[in-house]
Amino acid sequence: MKKIDTRKEVAISKSFQKTAKSDLNSARILLKNKEYSNALYHIQQAIEKVLKAMLALKGRFIFKHEVIVEFCNVFRKAVPQDFLAIVESKGFRIEQEGSSFRYPDFSGTEIFDPTKEFTKEDAEEGYRTAQKIVTMAMKEIVKMKKMMT
Repeated sequence: MKKIDTRKEVAISKSFQKTAKSDLNSARILLKNKEYSNALYHIQQAIEKVLKAMLALKGRFIFKHEVIVEFCNVFRKAVPQDFLAIVESKGFRIEQEGSSFRYPDFSGTEIFDPTKEFTKEDAEEGYRTAQKIVTMAMKEIVKMKKMMT
């Protein structure tokens, strides 16, 4: 890999890391203010962005919200199994529900209103999951950067 490419990948990764932390902070504030569906949206965004930060260091760039399948394919043998397990199970569920946190669904006979459907418990569990994933990912990013130099 060319040196210029490495610098660009590191810069992109840093940007994703910074926005992941910002989304996690936004989720904390929203959770505190009982905005549970909006907190869950930022939880999903924090997970997505920190995984994109790791993928960027591998030269993989995804321009959609679904990243977990690609992340698991790329990192299956490169990260600790407990990290992979939480991403595949809880992270995947949060990713799959991503649009339901933000948009009402009126396709059926009942209107699904995300501001009424998601509970404090949903948001607290999601926040704990995001904290774990972000923390574990940041540790892996440090290791990856050391191997790049």
